[in-house]
Amino acid sequence: MNLCIEHLLRTKSIEKFLFFPINLFLENKKNDRCIFCFSEDLLNKDKIFLKKYFFIKKEYNKPLLKKTFVFNKKNIFDNKILESMDFSPINYKEQSVETNLNSYNHPMENLDYIEYNYNFLNSNIHRKNKKDWLWSNFINFYFKNNINFLSLYFIEHQKRYVKLKHEILWQEWKRWHNKFIIQEKIAPELIFFPCFNN
Repeated sequence: MNLCIEHLLRTKSIEKFLFFPINLFLENKKNDRCIFCFSEDLLNKDKIFLKKYFFIKKEYNKPLLKKTFVFNKKNIFDNKILESMDFSPINYKEQSVETNLNSYNHPMENLDYIEYNYNFLNSNIHRKNKKDWLWSNFINFYFKNNINFLSLYFIEHQKRYVKLKHEILWQEWKRWHNKFIIQEKIAPELIFFPCFNN
């Protein structure tokens, strides 16, 4: 892990970067998965809504189990609120700087610096990983017994297949994507990592 990120996590300084809304992607050792969706109450900024969506294997034939909580913002890192069946955040995927872009005698161009700096705590690789993670939940929910579909190894081929052959499910995927993949300045998996890994 990058030393700067390591420092932010160990000192819990990363918690100061918290902005809402955020969606925290979690999984456990059994490969069960869930998403915690945090949002501020529009009328009272001290209150936080937390919706927990579960994608548990034995529950795949049922709709997503949803639980909603309301709590005070100052308690957001309280383990009692976050605790849920031994889940922990998915691993953060760093995006390293290419060595040819930055050296002691030739600093990187300003535009490159701005892009890497902007993506440092929420890398393109991590955002793509979250989209792929959500897609795998989606296909397990709707296509777990479809042999033709499961033979399509690449995600882009799977998406093309769903878009062309299953228009209703494609619309459902777009709803999932719009609900769970949101713009976040900092990856919530980084912010909450110390809460789950004491």
